[in-house]
Amino acid sequence: MNVNDKTKDDLNARKDMLTHCKRRRLNVRVVEAGEGSCQGVMPQAPYVLKKEHRKVVCEWIRKLKFPDGYASNLSRCIDVKCFTV
Repeated sequence: MNVNDKTKDDLNARKDMLTHCKRRRLNVRVVEAGEGSCQGVMPQAPYVLKKEHRKVVCEWIRKLKFPDGYASNLSRCIDVKCFTV
């Protein structure tokens, strides 16, 4: 869900993909930042949801019902207020 400080998709992981994976569209692109310096830009992965889609998924999970004792109450884990569009 692209949560800050919770994702494992960082610059080092993308650099490792160059040697271990063939997903070229996810490779780090080097862009000149000006005055001779360069900056690595990571394209967004295809599995990252946009904010409005995240809200729909969270609403669905919040309304999801399971029989007693089958699964935990997932609606307690969802905070829909943080997804106001």
